[in-house]
Amino acid sequence: MAAVKNLDLWLRPALLIAAWVLIAAFTLLQLGTLAPLLKAQGQAPAHMRGPVQGTLEARAHPTRRRAVAR
Repeated sequence: MAAVKNLDLWLRPALLIAAWVLIAAFTLLQLGTLAPLLKAQGQAPAHMRGPVQGTLEARAHPTRRRAVAR
């Protein structure tokens, strides 16, 4: 009976630690594939993109003619 109690004493924490290590390793492996995936897609993450997606052109003259008050 003492052997069963001793086994139960360390078996459950050992299984919990093993499960935690496996889950953490799987998560880190998946995170390692995120950056190459984004580069392959040609898209930057949303937080790295600028607020303006299109290009802006500066014009030296107004696009509409309007009367200038003198």
